[in-house]
Amino acid sequence: MAWIRLDENFPDHPKAIAVGGDACWLHVCALAYCNRNRTDGLVPTGVVLRLSDRRRPEDLVERLLEAVMWHGAGDVCESDDCPAFAGVPDGSFAIHDFLRYQPTRAELEEQHAQKVAAGRAGGHAKARQTAKRNGSKGLADG
Repeated sequence: MAWIRLDENFPDHPKAIAVGGDACWLHVCALAYCNRNRTDGLVPTGVVLRLSDRRRPEDLVERLLEAVMWHGAGDVCESDDCPAFAGVPDGSFAIHDFLRYQPTRAELEEQHAQKVAAGRAGGHAKARQTAKRNGSKGLADG
């Protein structure tokens, strides 16, 4: 399970105040979507409708774009922590500076691999202990 990082002062940030609560909630839902799906901050346009239950989510997106909390297709950002640094692909939005505050896909995959390896090592150790306690050979011992 991955977590999103959200500054405790987020609700008081001038951009958050400017876009309003509904747009901020869409932003938070998009952060969660990006981490869960390991998109490195890219939000497919079609997903936006699923992330908001408001009648006109495109209005919320427009607010996020105007406040530079998101970037639209074709936009390029000068921040190298932003998915828009290389340009936003068609059919997507990019969350500004996503990579500054959230783990990258590579980092999430590395964390997952480490947890899997630790779990596997723990399972093997437990099997050896059980076999030793029972006086039998474990699978690894032949």
